[in-house]
Amino acid sequence: LNLILIPSFGILGLLATNIFATIPSIFVALWWIKKKFKTTIDWSSSTRVVLASSLASLVTYLTISALSLPSVLTLIVGAMLFLVVYLVLVPLLGAVTVADVQNFKDMIKGLGPLAPLFTLPLVVIERLTAFFQRS
Repeated sequence: LNLILIPSFGILGLLATNIFATIPSIFVALWWIKKKFKTTIDWSSSTRVVLASSLASLVTYLTISALSLPSVLTLIVGAMLFLVVYLVLVPLLGAVTVADVQNFKDMIKGLGPLAPLFTLPLVVIERLTAFFQRS
């Protein structure tokens, strides 16, 4: 894939190659988890998370492609746009529950001084999740 996609598509070819190359590893890992621990993933929720990140990526790509910004600014604007779109889509699509957000909050407490960096996005997700679950 590298030999075919990178010369033709550059960085996008590299990204596509990395995505496609990891798919077999994911299936092997899921098989091993099911065999070893007799459990599987929540396919519905996982599909919603992938859909949210795919849509956020598409919106970000289309927006950044339409703008002609310097590279550093493109990176910053792209990252912020992706984060905002993703934070809205995850609760909108029902990919997480309020209990999931609470679990994330409990986990980030272990990050010490870095924990406040993740608090704001989690609060936003928690409020949006509560709002969309009520509707």
